[in-house]
Amino acid sequence: MDANAVDAGRTWQFNEATRENAVGALRDLDNRLISDLVDADCDVLLYAKQGRQTQDRYRRLRMNRNLAEDFKEDFSESLRQVLRIPLGDSEGLRAYAYGEGIEDTVSFLPYDAYVPVARVLEGFPNQHDCRGFDPSDGFINKLKCVYVVINFANQSEKLAIGQVRGPSRIVTRNRLMAMLINQEYERVEASEMLSFNTTVDFFVWRDYIFVSRLEAFEAFFSIREATKALAVNAVSSMIQRMSVKISIAPEVLKKVRISKKLAKLGSADHLPKLTVTKLREHITRHDLPAQIVEAEDGTWHLILDHPDDHNDQMLLLRLLDDDLYNSDLTENRYAARAKDRR
Repeated sequence: MDANAVDAGRTWQFNEATRENAVGALRDLDNRLISDLVDADCDVLLYAKQGRQTQDRYRRLRMNRNLAEDFKEDFSESLRQVLRIPLGDSEGLRAYAYGEGIEDTVSFLPYDAYVPVARVLEGFPNQHDCRGFDPSDGFINKLKCVYVVINFANQSEKLAIGQVRGPSRIVTRNRLMAMLINQEYERVEASEMLSFNTTVDFFVWRDYIFVSRLEAFEAFFSIREATKALAVNAVSSMIQRMSVKISIAPEVLKKVRISKKLAKLGSADHLPKLTVTKLREHITRHDLPAQIVEAEDGTWHLILDHPDDHNDQMLLLRLLDDDLYNSDLTENRYAARAKDRR
């Protein structure tokens, strides 16, 4: 992992070649799930955020061969449903950006792009080295994630399907009956009586993580904290790359929307194009609560009328990220959530 990533997290450079590599990896995975699944092994690892040693954080679920086959087939089928999104639509696969989930899309990123993610996945153990799960040792009360690990035999490749979850219930006989009546039942491990479903929150394949449920993924890997630190670094980067100086109040960085917007802006390639003239025109056109003034040293500063107002700070960042539009058709003003170039 890049040493520069150790601070908290780092942005990664997305380009069309990166996307094509990711799409190629997904196509290969889809083919493997069809042609090589029958010979693949399957294990289920339970992950809890406890202890300093990697081996203390994982437990291997004891399963007979039939149950392992069921896990393998059911989770593979759920994963193939997810794969239809990015493989069936060119807009179905998007580069990951914190908090920017779009319905019916899958996000992707290199597995070491964010330190919180890399720390967990680099410590991913050989499943055969894990202790067996014991329902009586309290591990289940700290359970954070379930990994279904599929090992393809002919090329020794490993697929890890992640499902983020809180403490899981040990199913009583009455609860099991209720699950059956309400059609909630999907999988019950016979000996330990743990309930499972086949939701795919994210999966790790080759050099990438693919994310299908963004909120669960970000909560598990604590990406919010990494993004706050990344936002602080982004402010200084933006100041160096723009012709106009800006000021972001430190307390404003605590706001999730602002920190994730800043983290994205830190590497935006259009920032050097934002001239004083263009910014002034945009501020006037959208009647924004801001002005550009010249300091005694000759530098230009973009100043908010109410610098401590979180909504005004967000408007400033939307301005800098080229999110504000006037419709020629309706003359309405809009703030774009996503932009697709034509």
